[in-house]
Amino acid sequence: MACFISNDLVEPTTAPDSGWRLSWTVSLDGCFVTRPDGTTVELTRRRTLRRLLVSLAGRRIDGNRRPVTHDELIEAAWPGDRSRRASALNRLAFSISELRRLGLRELILRTPGGYALCNEAKVSWAESELLLRPAGS
Repeated sequence: MACFISNDLVEPTTAPDSGWRLSWTVSLDGCFVTRPDGTTVELTRRRTLRRLLVSLAGRRIDGNRRPVTHDELIEAAWPGDRSRRASALNRLAFSISELRRLGLRELILRTPGGYALCNEAKVSWAESELLLRPAGS
């Protein structure tokens, strides 16, 4: 799947019927994400990553196709933080790379002014966190 940014909107580069009908499901608190292949990514002990994911997913699920700005993500992940902007941007980039490393690589896009979830992927909130928890949790 490939996506690109055009006029600050997230647009897919492939046809909607490219196999991405399978959805990503995110728990409301961001603790669990179910990937299209059915595997679950657990973020229960990663508060900052959960906050970033909920911010990105909320924007996408609400139907707003504008990326979440760096400043919005920094405020969501580290509320009230007064660090230098350069430090905050470095922390943000590292945290996004962690989300990607944990299994969300194809979902998260970098845009000129922030980040977004690929418009081609279907993203929804979980009806129940129990549906997302890995077996034995």
